[in-house]
Amino acid sequence: MNRVAIRREPVEGGELKVAWFRQPPEAEDRERLLESALDGIGIETAGRLERGSLDWLDDFPCRYLHLGSKVLPPIPTATQRRLEHLSLFGRLSRRDVLRTENLPALRTLSADDEHLAGDLSRLEKLEGLHLGKVRDPDFARLSGCTGLSRVRFECSLTGPNRVVRLDPGAELPLLSEIVIERGRIESLEGVERLPALRYLVVVPTSIPEDVPRIDVRPLAGCRRLDHLAIGLSGRLEGVRHLESLPDLRQLTEVEEWSQGVHDDALVRLWNAAPRLVPADAPISGVPVDGSRTDRSRAWLLVASPRP
Repeated sequence: MNRVAIRREPVEGGELKVAWFRQPPEAEDRERLLESALDGIGIETAGRLERGSLDWLDDFPCRYLHLGSKVLPPIPTATQRRLEHLSLFGRLSRRDVLRTENLPALRTLSADDEHLAGDLSRLEKLEGLHLGKVRDPDFARLSGCTGLSRVRFECSLTGPNRVVRLDPGAELPLLSEIVIERGRIESLEGVERLPALRYLVVVPTSIPEDVPRIDVRPLAGCRRLDHLAIGLSGRLEGVRHLESLPDLRQLTEVEEWSQGVHDDALVRLWNAAPRLVPADAPISGVPVDGSRTDRSRAWLLVASPRP
């Protein structure tokens, strides 16, 4: 029998009781789990999870599932339909990718873009999304996720496009926190469709030689905005229009891209300009494939603390 740790995982509105394993549960483990009052399981192993090793989950009322392995097994369809919280780290065969229409109850998701097939807008109950290896960083993909409150995109370093489009095409009334890593923005058009936005951070790994000008005036409609760090994406213009935002007091900006004397009252947090690198070059500490390196689930499951 495997050693098992029982943890209470925090989720929005409460907590779930989850059994954590270092190896796939054996027959005796599975029997005990099926008789327990647990809400889910987590498996973190340096090895691989074999095909069929999760078939028994169809008999287990699993609401929470975390899998971390070099190779991931298929998740039974009946289990997918019950899941509310799912995080995947590892390689998943193309024939085993998860179709979004089979995840109707999902509230939080941490996975790579390549783990999924189908329209993300089908995930109508989704509240938190952490998506790695994003090849199409377009928020229009999320237009149907009206309950979404937190989004974290980690763009693929080998993908064809790392310019993030923040316009969802429809109002996302609850989306308050956006973090973009390894991507950049060139426009804030459509951000006014995010009326609850409070926290916006964009951390690019490279920028064009011709530093773009970014008009920040659309953010003036985001009346709850209190943390803004997008200055590494380009020169910010129209900043004085943000003075009326009641909770925004400071702005992260690149000093050498600044326009000199400011006609607004915001405090500047100066950043050094990022070192320009080729789009396909590896960044120190970042895998070349752009895979997620942060396995923390707290950011997804409950609102993260403000810096």
